Amino acid sequence: MDNNKEKKFISVYITNNQSKLALIKSLLDSNKVIYYVDNENAATIGDSLPYMNVMVFEEDAAIAKELIGE
Repeated sequence: MDNNKEKKFISVYITNNQSKLALIKSLLDSNKVIYYVDNENAATIGDSLPYMNVMVFEEDAAIAKELIGE
């Protein structure tokens, strides 16, 4: 892999369920998969829960989906 090439994040799971998100984050953390959750902080604003998008590096997508069960 070219070290100068930017790593790309891709979506592996979308949810508006905080409990499911906590489980997914725990699974990814325990397996040392780097991720971020797009819209995670917006979940605390307002009455309705927005959808949160779990993003991982493209090279880790297969293992992340396997861990999540997708």
